[in-house]
Formats: sequence, structure tokens, C-alpha cells
Amino acid sequence: MQSPVNEPVEDVFLVAPDFSSAQIMGLNVGIRPFRTSGVRLQAEYLSDKLIIHNYGYGGSGLSLCWGGSQEAMGILRQEQNNHPELSRPDAIAVLGAGIIGITTAYDLLAQGCRVNIYADAFSPHLTSNVAAGIFSAPTVRADMSAVQSELLNHLFAISSQRFLAMAQSERPELSGVKFITDYHFEAESASELKSEKFKKTQMRKKRVRVHFNNGLIKAGIQTRELGIDGKIFIEDLYARLLSRGVLFHQRKFESVRDISGLNEKIIFNCTSMGSKILFNDTSFRPVRGHLIYFKPQPGIDYSLYHSLPGETDYWVKLYPWRDRLILGGVFEHGKDEAVIDPLVIERLLENARVCFNRI
Repeated sequence: MQSPVNEPVEDVFLVAPDFSSAQIMGLNVGIRPFRTSGVRLQAEYLSDKLIIHNYGYGGSGLSLCWGGSQEAMGILRQEQNNHPELSRPDAIAVLGAGIIGITTAYDLLAQGCRVNIYADAFSPHLTSNVAAGIFSAPTVRADMSAVQSELLNHLFAISSQRFLAMAQSERPELSGVKFITDYHFEAESASELKSEKFKKTQMRKKRVRVHFNNGLIKAGIQTRELGIDGKIFIEDLYARLLSRGVLFHQRKFESVRDISGLNEKIIFNCTSMGSKILFNDTSFRPVRGHLIYFKPQPGIDYSLYHSLPGETDYWVKLYPWRDRLILGGVFEHGKDEAVIDPLVIERLLENARVCFNRI
């Protein structure tokens, strides 16, 4: 993240985050559903049923959810035009109750559809609940196809507009979306890959010299960003779905045969890594992440990112919610067990404390 050499540097004064053990209120772990071939938005037929796949967001589900939902709606309209017998379904099934499933269900309601959601788990026991809710552009990998890269940019543009409208409205469509001030600090010899992972939709950007109240001074970049309190946002989504008549069915699907037994003729598959078993999708490569929850701290209403020298799989990311501060910063490739690793927690804490002189 480079700025013009002649750009003035503004002094900013902030409260330093307290990463002491006394401030910790909880730990969490989740599996990012990375799919090597990228997002899958596609229709297929299972006997007389239309399956619309909408999954594979690899940790960017919240940032891309509205774009994916709108693309899925477009696929539905196209298939209904081609198959008039699908034009007036009694109800539509959504498989999966994570962020992709519930935003898809929400947009189906807006189309006047009756919706049934099927899942083996619901909020707050989902990967979507574990995610910090950071709104950022998805990583565009060097090996990604041009088609997939263009799709991600398209989905992100749609989601950005919708979230922006929520943040700017006095009566927003959904709660929990606001503007937030973010600080980006680069360590010496920081990996370019890490900068790419956290590329944002910057609304305002300026160079700053941050004076923390513990005597630490850091040069960085301040941006004004869209921010999402994931807990508030997801709870509001669930409440609105329930109030509008969506039925939630707890059910675990073991095979495609189970899906073919559903009464609904139109089914949106938003099961993410569940598609590995249900639809023999072998392109998933799970990536585990750990989060540490801290008590809210007066003055910490900003987010921050700090890269680490020579690191691509560890960094420091602090993000504020109304009821907690969230510390994260790790990609554990190939880890598919949602089990907390004390050594990873210890390293996340050490990284944060070293970066902010709290050790």
C-alpha cells in the first residue's frame, strides 16, 4: 500500500489495544471453505429437480454474499424461462443456513417465493458465526482463471453497493453495517501476498503517524471502510427470515439421494464444504482460522491490520464488534478439524503483543 511521496502525513492519537490475558473473554475456531476452482454458481438437474449451486466463497462469503445471491436469482430466472413448469413452485428449498444460504433465502423472499431452509446446524453454531465479519475484496490468486477473477470482481461490486446503501441509510435494510476507520501497518520485509489478501474498498485513504497512548508511534495508512458487526447482521437476517415465514428444518443430508427426496422442485445448494460429499466436489482445500475474543475496551472503535516480517500465513488483525474485540491472523492450510490449538492461540497473542508493545 504505497502513497505519493509528497502526500502530507497526519498525526493521529489512539488508545493502544490491551492484549493481556485478563481481557480475554473467549476463543473460537472455524474452517474457511476454500475451493481451488473458486465460486460455483451453476445450474444442474437431478431427475426432475433444478439444483442451483451457490457456494465456494473461501472465507469471503460475507463480502460477496449479495453478489452471489443476485447471480443465483438470475440463474433461476433463466431456467424458469427455459422450463415454464418451474415458474410457479409451491416452495423453494435452500440447503445450508450460513451467510450464503440465508442471504439467498432473503432475496428469494423478495421475489415472492416461499422458502424452506434445510441444514444440520443453525446460527450461532456455524462457520459464518465464527468469522469476524471483515468486509474486504477477495484475494485474486495468480493461478486463478480470468473468468473466475472477473466473476469475483462482479460479485464484490454488487455486494459493495448493497452494503454501502445500508451504511448510509437512516433506516437500513439490515442492521450491523456501518463505516469504520481502519489502520494498516506494514512490517519491514512484509510479504506482498499479505497486502493482496487484505486489499480493501478504500473510501478515503491517507498517510498517518499514529501515536498510541502507551508511547508507541507507528507510520501507516488510515482508510474509511465499510464495517460489519457480524453478530448483529446475522441475527437480524435470521429474525427477518423467521418473521416472513421461512421454515427452518434441521436435517443432515448424507447423499444426493436424500436431496432427491425433498418435495421442492427447485433447490439452492449453499452447503459449501458439504458439497464435497453431496456432489462429489473434490476441489475444496480447507483452511483453519482461530479467533480470540477480548472484552470491549474504551477508545477501541477502530480496526487495524499489521503484517509480520516474512510471513504469509500469520498477521495481526483487530476488529471491533459492539460486545467484543476480535483478534485474528492465521491461515492454517489443510486443517479441517474445528479444534482450538493452544499453540496457535499463543502465537496470535505473542504477535499482537510484540506489534503493540504489550509484551
